[in-house]
Amino acid sequence: MHHSILFFLALLFGVFLLVMLAQRFKIAYPIFLVLAGLGISLIPGIPKVKIDPEIIFLIFLPPLLYEAAWYTSWNDFWKWKRCSDFTD
Repeated sequence: MHHSILFFLALLFGVFLLVMLAQRFKIAYPIFLVLAGLGISLIPGIPKVKIDPEIIFLIFLPPLLYEAAWYTSWNDFWKWKRCSDFTD
């Protein structure tokens, strides 16, 4: 139990560092997080982390969507909007 708490705290610290690094380079932080996740998954001996998918949808996804909504560029949104008119 004690080792898993330390492992999660180390992962959380790593996430904070990656987000700060992404802000410094002005790159979207999800890119860094995905690359770090891939890198961590390739390290042998790392304990497997199992999370129920419903927990992801209830706890992690809503804040991410909320934050993304605040930083959405509406000019780009309307520029890249696909035409929804279908003529048959």
